[in-house]
Amino acid sequence: AFVLEADLGVRWLTTDDTWQATVLDGWGATAGHGVAGRGVELLDTRSMPEDWATGGLTGRAVHRRASAVGEPGRATPPSYPIGPFGPRPIAPLTARPVPFVDAGDGTWRTRGVVAGTLRVDLEGPAGATATVRLAETMGADGAPVPGEHDTSLRVVCDSGRRSVESVDRFGGQGALVTADDGVVVHDVTVVERLYPVDGEAAFSCSDPLLDGIHRVGRRTVTLNSDDAYTDCPTREQRAWTGDSVVHQMVDLTTNDDWRLARRNVSLVAGSRRPDGMLPMAVAGDAEDADFTIIPDWALHWVHSVWNLYRYVGDRDEIGELLPVVEGVLRWFEPFTDRAGLLRDVYGWVIID
Repeated sequence: AFVLEADLGVRWLTTDDTWQATVLDGWGATAGHGVAGRGVELLDTRSMPEDWATGGLTGRAVHRRASAVGEPGRATPPSYPIGPFGPRPIAPLTARPVPFVDAGDGTWRTRGVVAGTLRVDLEGPAGATATVRLAETMGADGAPVPGEHDTSLRVVCDSGRRSVESVDRFGGQGALVTADDGVVVHDVTVVERLYPVDGEAAFSCSDPLLDGIHRVGRRTVTLNSDDAYTDCPTREQRAWTGDSVVHQMVDLTTNDDWRLARRNVSLVAGSRRPDGMLPMAVAGDAEDADFTIIPDWALHWVHSVWNLYRYVGDRDEIGELLPVVEGVLRWFEPFTDRAGLLRDVYGWVIID
């Protein structure tokens, strides 16, 4: 479903039964697998004419109404289950194309890890395919070595030259391209889509090693800053509950834009379990499956609330989070012995 409501000042532009649409079945993906839980993204350009976004459409869009018990089915938000839309709580992501260099034999490289959507410029006979496998690590010879957790984009050609871009977010520092006979890959680019870093925070000292550590640390947090803090830019890209306190501290120290550092805390709080514990990772498959918990990750989240108290000091913001903090702490109470120490805490206990 797609909903648009734009206030143009003199009138509203909204999605209604006058809109047209075309079903494009060229997008898909294979089943997910492994720790990353991601499959191969599929793009079949034969069902996606070059002018699909601007050319003539073939049918009228189906006008859907919200349907829920006790509701008349209003056509515009707020409706169940989305509710009203507030202002965007974080900044827009920045987009920066990072081209890969063709090193021959299907090997493409760039300097360091990048993360974003994958853009491929190619041509070949209709039905021929090319698969681009991004790699997090590089071999001793400088060639990319895709692993079981790295993901891929597979493109089916339509006999013309096309430039296509993935829907999913990819990360890596090299790519391995395999293609059918007759397929020519002209360009591989990752369009980095990352949360912006503002301000003039800087670090320098007499030790070049420490200067390098600062640069690497800041870049690492940036690569893991999307619409939430994630654990890595390459394989999983999950919003782990405990990892985010490290990202938050880096942003509070080196980024003038604190919106993501604040938003991520409330994002986790909104996923509180009925027993007061927090999921080990939120807004994704790990929360949905709920196959185990990481108890100390929830305590790291409490630390992130403490950071907001210290840096931001917004009493209303902290007040909304304190009931979740209390629920986390009360979850541990049954595990305390007479000395006040925790005993026999179940779950995946990580001392990190």
